[in-house]
Amino acid sequence: MKLVAVVAALALAGCVLMRPPRPAERPRWRLAASPNFDHGCAWGKAFVRKSGKAGVGMTVELRSRGDCAIAIARAELVLASGRRVPAGILDVPPMQGRSLAYTWLAFPFDNNAAWNRGDVDGTFELDLVTNGERAPTWRLPAHHEM
Repeated sequence: MKLVAVVAALALAGCVLMRPPRPAERPRWRLAASPNFDHGCAWGKAFVRKSGKAGVGMTVELRSRGDCAIAIARAELVLASGRRVPAGILDVPPMQGRSLAYTWLAFPFDNNAAWNRGDVDGTFELDLVTNGERAPTWRLPAHHEM
């Protein structure tokens, strides 16, 4: 009987001492190479802003060198397993002169299941068009890690 009481007390103490993980202790996607893009009238930079159980969110910063029409024709996260996750894409307004614009890309998928099966490497692929000219595919290798 005393053994049961001791085990129960230790179990309760463990519950009290445990705390939820801090945001820095949760797994998240991180870019593994330079996040920069440069083509034609524009250059850009990508940032992973959100990484959770239901997907990944990325912000793309775009800067123009002059009047520039920029479109994101395709955005996908290609996992090492071969699975492709297309992103929702918002239109980029025409940029006048030297301008700055931010756009959001959401890659919805079961990120938790991918983590659990060890599918933690991938590449974000973005196809941009600047003033009607298609740029080479912008590839951003990434790793899902603690």
